[in-house]
Amino acid sequence: MFNYLNISLAIIFIGLLVCYMIYRHKLLYHFGVVDKYKLYRSGTLSEKGLKAVHAKCKLKTIVSLRREYECTFEWYEKQKNFCKQNNIDFVEIRMDKNDPPKDDQAQQFIDIAFDEKRQPVLVHCEAGAIRTATMVLVYLKNKYPHRSNEELVKEISFFGHPYTKKRRERIKEFLFSYEPNV
Repeated sequence: MFNYLNISLAIIFIGLLVCYMIYRHKLLYHFGVVDKYKLYRSGTLSEKGLKAVHAKCKLKTIVSLRREYECTFEWYEKQKNFCKQNNIDFVEIRMDKNDPPKDDQAQQFIDIAFDEKRQPVLVHCEAGAIRTATMVLVYLKNKYPHRSNEELVKEISFFGHPYTKKRRERIKEFLFSYEPNV
C-alpha cells in the first residue's frame, strides 16, 4: 500500500512538472536574454507571453522579422494592439525564412537595438530560431567586433532548427562571413 501511494504521488508530481514545463515553453516560446536590459529574443509570443515578458523586461520596442503574408494571422493584430496599449514601438523588418538580412535590414536592426531610448528591445520571428538568431549575430558582432563569427555562432541557440540545411546555405554563409559596417 505504502509503495503504491509513493508511486502514485511521484507520477502525479512528474505529470504536474511536465505540464508546467510545457505551459512555460509555450508561454515564453524560445525566450532568451541576449544582452540584459538591452536585447531579448523569442518566437512569436501569445498575448499572455507578451504580458509576462513585458512585466519582466519593461519592453520599449518589439521588432518582428516575419514576412508580409505571416502578418495576416491573428497574432499580428494582437501584437500590434498590445504594443499600442503599452506604448511599445512595433517595428517590422520583413525577412524571408531562408535568406539572410539585406544590408539595409541589418543596419535598421542595429540602429534600433543600439538606441538606448528604444531599449529594451525584443526581436522575434515565428519560432525565434533562424531569422532571430541571424539578427542576434548581427547585434553581437557589432557589439564585439573582435570576436570571431564562429565563436559567436557557437553561443547562439537555434533551438534545434539547423542552419546547415541545404535550403539555408545563404544563412550559413552569412553567419560565418558577416562583418559590421563600422
